[in-house]
Amino acid sequence: MRHIVIIGAGLSGLVTGYLLSKYGDRVTLLEHDAHPGGCLQSFYRDGIRFDTGFHYVGGLADNNPMHYFFKELDLLSLPWIKQEGQEVHIGQETYTMPCGHEEFYRTLSDRFPHEKEGLHRYLETFREITSCPISETMPFWERGAWDFLSSTIQDPELRNILSGASLIVELDRKTLPLFAYAEILNSFICSTHRLAQGGQPIIDHLSAGILSYGGQIYCNATVRRIVEREGSVAGVELADGQSIAADLVISSINPALTMQLLGDDSSMRKVFRRRMSSLKNSMGCFTLNIKLKDHSIPLRNLPVYVHHRGADTWNLDTPEIHHVLMHYYPEQNAIDLISPVSWERVREWDTPQGNNSEGYLQYKEQKARECLDVASLAIPGIHDAVDHYWSSTPLTWKRYLNSYNGSSYGVIKDINSLETTLLQPRTPLNGLYLTGQSMILHGIMGTTISAFLTAGTINNDISVWPVSGMTKSPFSFL
Repeated sequence: MRHIVIIGAGLSGLVTGYLLSKYGDRVTLLEHDAHPGGCLQSFYRDGIRFDTGFHYVGGLADNNPMHYFFKELDLLSLPWIKQEGQEVHIGQETYTMPCGHEEFYRTLSDRFPHEKEGLHRYLETFREITSCPISETMPFWERGAWDFLSSTIQDPELRNILSGASLIVELDRKTLPLFAYAEILNSFICSTHRLAQGGQPIIDHLSAGILSYGGQIYCNATVRRIVEREGSVAGVELADGQSIAADLVISSINPALTMQLLGDDSSMRKVFRRRMSSLKNSMGCFTLNIKLKDHSIPLRNLPVYVHHRGADTWNLDTPEIHHVLMHYYPEQNAIDLISPVSWERVREWDTPQGNNSEGYLQYKEQKARECLDVASLAIPGIHDAVDHYWSSTPLTWKRYLNSYNGSSYGVIKDINSLETTLLQPRTPLNGLYLTGQSMILHGIMGTTISAFLTAGTINNDISVWPVSGMTKSPFSFL
């Protein structure tokens, strides 16, 4: 029986550990935080539970992309709440985007009758990408998302609406592959679900499964170094000096942080280390967690995206906040406002005293006002409805979640350098593997897929791939 150590017990670490434990390996997960879960964790303010990174997930309904993976993980039995769809606000205009391809097409084609043909091609391309074996999708990686969108949809307003329905994809006209754009946005078109308890039921289920198969999960266990012997991984050394021997080590943390765990005399090729350390990462986010006054505004069961009139959904990194995702907590009379923010906006306060400095506190107050101003386009009375709020920035994510420079979604994929930005599980160092959303795709979908990919690569066993009709390991083109 192999002993496999996994660094990081976020969703990717938990799923990878669950799969490998289930298939017979002895697994030890090491989490630097006091609790497992990473971005799945929730936190409490004035008795209200707020989500850290998990708010809802797309594609869980029957025959949807994520259904197969969550079924294999026995997660479909959790108390999922089906959402109504999605809503996009641009200025004072509201656009409803119901779940399901047919309803989605009918609603938007009624609003934009001159784009019926374009919308049909848009959805047909999504179906083509998501229905074929992933190992045959390289043409969709090599084509740019903006090239596809601009040549398919002529109306700039509709392009903004279609792109503005997700802030999980960092839209870039020059770099974003069509595959990444289509897979993620299509999952939300298919269906969206949330859990009233946030991500904790997922953490509990996967953790319990790992323990039941004989695995172990240690928290407050910070890995200081990956130990090597004769050119292969031999285990890890913890910050407290403890050493843990292992046959294989899997890192579910950012690739750049993983490289920092290797010694100066590591057998890892230096060119690979430099490559991993120089990859561009996604932006982080500014989040406003709001406790509302009782019965002040009606809370709906769907995600709402709000954009200033004239704001470009393909340019999120602006000095002022122009784009906000509103996530409702109907059971708790609370709401989250989430907006993309780059690391450069908060870098100057990345010091031991920076989070208490006057400049940082003023910055957070200014961003809070901007978020509320944008949200007021969809909820005119939201300023007066606020009882209290708390805020976080990419600096918060770096300090409390060990996120690389506060990045929310890891390494960005680039059509101009797919050979360097699409990552494989196996590294040049014998016995060291990667998993997590930096590998293939962002978010819950990308994290889950990467865990299956890593487990399947280690086992050389396609039985861990639950997708019907797949004849060989996905991403075998990497």
